[in-house]
Amino acid sequence: MAMNGKIITGLSQPDGSLPAPTMYEKPSGVNAKLRYVQDAVPKISDLFEQKDAKIRKIKNNRDLNTVAVGAKIAEISAIFDSQIETLLKSVGEYADAGQAIGDAYYSRQACLLREVADAAPTTTQSIGARLRRENASQLMDEAALAAGRADQVLGGCILIEVGARTEGAGDGPGNAPRLSRGQREAIHKLLATIPTDAEKVQPMLVELDILRREASIRAGKGTPTAKIALALLKNQAAGNNRPIGLDS
Repeated sequence: MAMNGKIITGLSQPDGSLPAPTMYEKPSGVNAKLRYVQDAVPKISDLFEQKDAKIRKIKNNRDLNTVAVGAKIAEISAIFDSQIETLLKSVGEYADAGQAIGDAYYSRQACLLREVADAAPTTTQSIGARLRRENASQLMDEAALAAGRADQVLGGCILIEVGARTEGAGDGPGNAPRLSRGQREAIHKLLATIPTDAEKVQPMLVELDILRREASIRAGKGTPTAKIALALLKNQAAGNNRPIGLDS
């Protein structure tokens, strides 16, 4: 049955049309966006400090009356605010683009399934046929093997097979034994140790989020709540050494 893309995404262009699909980029593409933002945020801070210094100088000029001070401050503010706003907007756009790519292509699940899609069909068909004949204990052994070998193709095939089997007693699709919730979780934990590009990209996305927030604060737009949230996010990122899960 055809599905309305607008219902799926919840997004649309101003004219009501569907949004353009997010294009796949390698981790280096996300890293390029991060480098741009890393470079732009200090520039925002520098412009804000220049603006503040010039305004202080105007206020300290005893030769200017109140009207002249106000006019010059407005003039200086307009010049610097325009430059700051342009940089702030670009930071937001680059961060949004990086996040969209990450959401679409760099969850652990997406990385594993992409490896399956890129592998030779004969390989994945052979693996899939074997996995369908295996019980939970055998699937767990396969998951341990995939983890030990860092085999993304086997891990992706196991992920597909686990997803096809329903919970409870009886048999799943093609008479494959069903899996309990505990068995699924055990297999997922093993698959979560397989290295993927998610480990490269997810930290970049966290840094992009931090820098986006920091840019707003450096531009003079940060509320006390926003500053607290940024500090908490930085602390969380610094202490987050947990492996990225299958749903991340």
